[in-house]
Amino acid sequence: MGILDLFRGGASSRSPRILEQRIRTAHALSGQGRHAEAEEGLRAVIRDARHLFGATHPVMVSARLTLVATLHADGRFTEAEDEARAIAATRTHLPDDALQVHVLGLAEMVRSLRGGREEAVAAYDVLLPRMTRINGPEHLWTLQLRTNRAAALAQLGRHAEAEAEALAVAACADRLRAPDATMPWLAASTVLAAALNGSGRHAEAESVARGALTQAVRAASAPGVTRTLPVLGAGLARALSGQGRHDEALAEVTTARLYDTGAQAADTGLTDLAVARALHGLGRTAEARAEAARALESCTAVFGPDHERAVEARELLESAAAR
Repeated sequence: MGILDLFRGGASSRSPRILEQRIRTAHALSGQGRHAEAEEGLRAVIRDARHLFGATHPVMVSARLTLVATLHADGRFTEAEDEARAIAATRTHLPDDALQVHVLGLAEMVRSLRGGREEAVAAYDVLLPRMTRINGPEHLWTLQLRTNRAAALAQLGRHAEAEAEALAVAACADRLRAPDATMPWLAASTVLAAALNGSGRHAEAESVARGALTQAVRAASAPGVTRTLPVLGAGLARALSGQGRHDEALAEVTTARLYDTGAQAADTGLTDLAVARALHGLGRTAEARAEAARALESCTAVFGPDHERAVEARELLESAAAR
């Protein structure tokens, strides 16, 4: 039996150790943008684990959580949210179950991507006290919930609240000084830069984004860190364009694009919009129109026509066409 046969399932591939290896393989495939292959393998693991171990076995939960991440990465946000809520529903009988709270937080993060930011913030306000009581204020899952709440606040235009929350999370992660605190610190810094840009404080946003990029490059070998590079680069470019430094913005986002693999649908349009904004500021209108049109098409396909990135792309396209 070959490795792909093991990945897809079979009588000799159903021990917990082999099932865990199949989950790791799916995670790696999804990270390469091979979401359909990852999903196929994960659904086979879920089928086998459900039959062998039941709904709450750690292997079953791990496979389903990886499926949530794969669906999310593929831009299938409704399916990802539904799967997360289904996982949480299997754990309602467990008292003080941090995993259930964590999974519900993932569901709200995906709902926020679909436009339900107000509902997500309200849900976070219920989930956060539960997670803090169960795991404490400095646990990574607590920090993740706080960061996702801050991101939703920033997207709602509640920039001062988002800034305060992101600063608090970054300070907490910095105090921990543990290797696994790097991602919470970077995520909080990303939200902080977005909140500062949103409130027009572009010089401060530049400082935050540059510091976070330096840290991300140093920690690039850690899991998940390279994904932050295009997001932070786009945030830095926005800060520079906000100060009229469009040449610098274009240089920064061109570098950021090297890390923009397209494997994460949630990041769709970020670098395209940053490039279009810089080109527009430089008066290179034909190029700006092309970039804005590409951003509009991709953002509309992933998020819908009313998402703020699609709206921004449309405005840039119209502004460049008017020149």
